[in-house]
Amino acid sequence: AAPGSVADGLTVPVLPFHMSDSPSEVTLPPQPVGAQTAEILAELGYDADQIAAMRSAGCIN
Repeated sequence: AAPGSVADGLTVPVLPFHMSDSPSEVTLPPQPVGAQTAEILAELGYDADQIAAMRSAGCIN
């Protein structure tokens, strides 16, 4: 990651070996905490009002 970027200093586990045709590297910074919370809760069956209530109560980000 570029110095000063969101991912600077982030340790990401990788495979202990490298494959020549598929190099592994982190190309994007991580998403903020809670970025997918609403999507995941919706997949679990919660509706928009329930998710909004959880957010208002401070239960989720």
